[in-house]
Amino acid sequence: MAYSSNNSIKTNELVELVALRAASSACAGWFTVGSKSYFEGQLSGKRNGVEYGFVLRDTGNVANSVTMDSTKNNLVEKTVRLRLEPYNLGLRLGAIENITDIHTFDREVAEPAGQKLICAAVAKSIKKNLGKATTAWVGRGFVPLSKASAHLSSITSEPLYGFVDPMIEAVVCSLGAQFVPVNAPDMYRQGLIGHFHGADYRSQRFLKAVNIPEALVTAIGSTGKVNTYTAGTDYDSIKIDFGSAAASAFTIQAGSVFWIENLMACDTVGEVTSAPYSLIVLEDVAVAAGDTDVTIKVDPITFALGGTRDACKEDGSSWTAETLANALVSVPEAGKYFAGYVRANGAMQFDTLDELEVSNADSERGQVANVVIHKNKVIDLVNFENICRFDLVELSGIVEKRANTYVLVK
Repeated sequence: MAYSSNNSIKTNELVELVALRAASSACAGWFTVGSKSYFEGQLSGKRNGVEYGFVLRDTGNVANSVTMDSTKNNLVEKTVRLRLEPYNLGLRLGAIENITDIHTFDREVAEPAGQKLICAAVAKSIKKNLGKATTAWVGRGFVPLSKASAHLSSITSEPLYGFVDPMIEAVVCSLGAQFVPVNAPDMYRQGLIGHFHGADYRSQRFLKAVNIPEALVTAIGSTGKVNTYTAGTDYDSIKIDFGSAAASAFTIQAGSVFWIENLMACDTVGEVTSAPYSLIVLEDVAVAAGDTDVTIKVDPITFALGGTRDACKEDGSSWTAETLANALVSVPEAGKYFAGYVRANGAMQFDTLDELEVSNADSERGQVANVVIHKNKVIDLVNFENICRFDLVELSGIVEKRANTYVLVK
């Protein structure tokens, strides 16, 4: 690829290569595989970096009667709040102006630029979507993965996709098992580690391992219980009384799992399932020696009867935040766990912005597999140098957390 004397890019081949590298990156599957564009038609006029509410409709309530009162005739709107997240990467053209061969340019510019952009976006997306699941399966080897896909297969007929810490593959292989190889186009083979129990699995290195301290397991014991449950907007807070005072200091890490007795997960139309609802901790919490309780933050839970309901009692009746008080709490056995997710097709929303709010005469774009990359030439007037800036603006998030399940494997 050649440059003119003023370093302006003559064609848009570079930005297309950056988009290709981003879309074909091993990390990109987190966004592009099994996701849908629910809100694509609603992005026009939206601003970068701003959070917006998008509406999904409830399925309503089933009435076992020939008559219908006002409470059985209404649809409830569920708002999913997502943020347009902008990412950018600037390259000083003076450092690469002597490159003229397209293959060298591909390797030295498009490859790292595309991968850096998509890795930054995926890492932040995984962090902000922590807790966006109603079930968690914890154990050794393939058992959690098997239970995760069995649960999702029981509530949806959609294809299933798994994203796991690469160490999970190592764990199952050490136990003498392996994922079944899957044929796929070259572009989508990156990170694909195989098939198991109805789901295709991909390696995702930005998933964080979780340590469950022995001191936490001992403190909860068999009599740990909910003290208060406080509903919020961005998160719900649960104060948990330990069964016995903490014998030593420890940290409850983000991604840790708690269960409440008789708190069951609902399916995608609000009906009870046989799976326990799992409380996934959103932020690290430090516990000091001698503490008798702890407060954790979890993703908001919908208890109201209807198609948007996340959790209920085993008999199908509804919990409320108040009635959860004094319910017994349990945690997994102590140890280090590697994390992953299994989700049904369409559980996640992913779009990239087609047009930026600001552009100039040298603006270009490239699109591959719904990943849109923008290029703008920026002038550094202090150092009097041209900067080639690549931008990615994405809208993503779990829109149906009941079709998304969390796994911890050791």
